[in-house]
Amino acid sequence: MSVILAGLDVSGDRSKGNYKYLGVVLCTKEHLDAYIKRLGLNLYNLDQIKARRIKIIPKLNFDSDEFLVYCVRIDRGIIADKAKKMNRNKRKRIPTLKIFQLFNYAVWELLEDQIRAFVKKHGCELQDIQFECDSDCRRFVKDLGHNPVSRGYAYVVADMVGIANNWGIKIPGVRERDFRNELEDKLLR
Repeated sequence: MSVILAGLDVSGDRSKGNYKYLGVVLCTKEHLDAYIKRLGLNLYNLDQIKARRIKIIPKLNFDSDEFLVYCVRIDRGIIADKAKKMNRNKRKRIPTLKIFQLFNYAVWELLEDQIRAFVKKHGCELQDIQFECDSDCRRFVKDLGHNPVSRGYAYVVADMVGIANNWGIKIPGVRERDFRNELEDKLLR
């Protein structure tokens, strides 16, 4: 059985809490290790990798069925603020943490079928995924009932996918989705 890694990272204006994009990378550990080796990356110096993103991003290419890579437009801060404003007008208020939890579930529902199919293709189940993320996505992973593991190569690649989209750089093989309308429908109804 293969080990499936999932890297998650949000990008956008962190100071305002508006995460614009969610980068999602799924692959087997074996394929990711080989890919990282071809790129010449060394995880022992994460800061160095981040500093070199501008040179690394143009080399990225995920035109392979061994990767499932998404860059999803989520505008979390904007949509959550709308939900909070709507919530203020109701008698029974929903706590802000619950609004973010509902947001996380909604994002997952929109990605789950594709992720499940990818994982099944590799003889695994959803609970077998090792989610690599930083503090910005830990709550997302925990809300889904998983335990995040420390940042690794899958996280680094997800970070670069989100940053590239912020910078307007298209990466071959990245499936770009805009979930803003669906998320607003789910949270604001």
